[in-house]
Amino acid sequence: MKNPKFLHDYACCTFLGHENDHDLYFCEQGTIPTVIARYGSEGPEYQSGLRGAQNLLMAGHCNHALVRALLLAEAQGLYPQ
Repeated sequence: MKNPKFLHDYACCTFLGHENDHDLYFCEQGTIPTVIARYGSEGPEYQSGLRGAQNLLMAGHCNHALVRALLLAEAQGLYPQ
């Protein structure tokens, strides 16, 4: 999917794609980047956290939405590997 399925109102975020019923984003909020996996349009309907995504990846949870967002951000050159 080339466009987000859910509403997301942060201009600092780059849409990465839609996978496993989540819109995936990379966000640069000041000096602290993060990844977001949005599963609905309501305010709290998302998961986020760069460190959490990195920990999930190290634990082998490669299909988790936050890990997918991290891998896509790296592949697109938005976040260094």
